[in-house]
Amino acid sequence: MATFKLIQVSDTHLSRERPFFVPNWDAVVAHVNAAQPDLVLNSGDIALNGENVPDDLAFSAEQHGRLTVPVRTIPGNHDIGDNPSPGSHGAGISDPRREIYRSHFGAEQWTMEAGDWFFIALNAQLLGSGLPAEDAQWAFLEQAFSEAGERPVALFLHKPLFRDTPDEEHEASGRYVLRGPRAQLLGLTRQVNLRLVACGHVHQHRMFEHDGVRHVWAPSTAFILPDAMQPRIGTKEVGLVEYEFTGTEVTVRFVTPTGAQNLDLVDVPGAYGDLRAKMKAATASAAQSPSGH
Repeated sequence: MATFKLIQVSDTHLSRERPFFVPNWDAVVAHVNAAQPDLVLNSGDIALNGENVPDDLAFSAEQHGRLTVPVRTIPGNHDIGDNPSPGSHGAGISDPRREIYRSHFGAEQWTMEAGDWFFIALNAQLLGSGLPAEDAQWAFLEQAFSEAGERPVALFLHKPLFRDTPDEEHEASGRYVLRGPRAQLLGLTRQVNLRLVACGHVHQHRMFEHDGVRHVWAPSTAFILPDAMQPRIGTKEVGLVEYEFTGTEVTVRFVTPTGAQNLDLVDVPGAYGDLRAKMKAATASAAQSPSGH
């Protein structure tokens, strides 16, 4: 029985101008080119600041050209902007930003068949965006589910659907898919044999099962976030995810490539600003407020 091997990388945060995380990408390239999977899938935040610096996307595309295996991608908030959500940061998703992304990486959502499995990749940033493209993606998803039939489905998107259960209210810092689109998406999945949901975005690796569906959070290849800035939900360690799809089964393995450094973002102030100063200011502000006492 043939095995389809897929490596998921995520949150690579690549930039020509600010190449802080390129050494870790070098380690990823060496690992992938030695492993020779059937496909590499980057699940978003490919670029450091692609929503504002088009060359970050151009450079990221060049870097993916170093891989000697087929590559497919889906966008993250640092590639095309974030959807409107509580605590979302940075630029908002827009059609011009989406067009720049597509010029380098192609379709934002796509399907693929491999062995007994049917793969669906979605643009999580469109969910709840209100853009006309969001309606088009819902139509795409319904068609994809129709094509999947009874085959096991693997769904890839940038953001996790939820932390532990679908009815929870966690939307901290835009970390999860919004409740409205989440309910709509999960309602549609009832018509298919959904077996795997894989994402990135959180910069932690984690795996759990809910209602017979395995949820896999890929770590970032670039950096982790400090506990003072982000709660520890899974494991804070850079790396990638290796999948082997055999028949209707899948095995999952988290791997840190040789040579990759477990960088903490607070130690790289040139990437997104001085986080230590921001956290110190936030702590001081909380202490001065009535609720801080």
